[in-house]
Amino acid sequence: MYQLGMLLLILLLQLPVVGDGVLRLGPPSVLSRVDPEYTDEARLAKVQGTVILEAEISTEGIPTVSRVVRALGYGLDESATRAIEQWRFRPAMRDGQPIPTKLNIEVNFNLASNIAPAPRTIPIKTDDSVDASLQTPHLLSPADGTVFSNFPRMTTLRWEASRDAASYIVEWDFDNNGKWRFEQPNIIEFGFAVTGIEYTFDFVGAQAGRWRVFPVNASGQRGKPSEWRTFRYTQ
Repeated sequence: MYQLGMLLLILLLQLPVVGDGVLRLGPPSVLSRVDPEYTDEARLAKVQGTVILEAEISTEGIPTVSRVVRALGYGLDESATRAIEQWRFRPAMRDGQPIPTKLNIEVNFNLASNIAPAPRTIPIKTDDSVDASLQTPHLLSPADGTVFSNFPRMTTLRWEASRDAASYIVEWDFDNNGKWRFEQPNIIEFGFAVTGIEYTFDFVGAQAGRWRVFPVNASGQRGKPSEWRTFRYTQ
């Protein structure tokens, strides 16, 4: 068991000055993130600490890790790199135009006996075969259209157990410039593997979101999903 600490972004970009004014510059912000896995080697050795990665965020918001600034070894550097390169950002903006930005990203690995590991991500492909015999999950909470004002944006999703389901895939999405992210081109759709009937996650921003749940049989084949439910955070 382990806990992944908060991941801290440190801007390396200075505000440029021209004439008597400062150019309007907005830093990049995280749209979606994937937690790195704690390797068995590091867990057995009880290794804890912080990996620091230098990454460049492209004008499309795609990060590329250029070097390891501080290493931990035991496979944790590679695990952190794989995870960070799956993150997606709103790019930095200068005078209304996206610009590439370099960041240092701190990835904290902390062992904790009472915290469960982060769930696996599962790709969702439209051409996957579906077990139509599985009961569609009945969603409980939050209700469709719920508005949240809490911060941090820890969100707990609950549903009823589905007949013959061995596990579930929870999929959540967010509004990206007026369109759902998973409906945009070249975006890989994915969800999170869950064995129970509850899932808690940290939502990505003060914006609209949606969620749904797939039942999964004992062979790992998913069934038909529930309906989408929407929610929104005000801060």
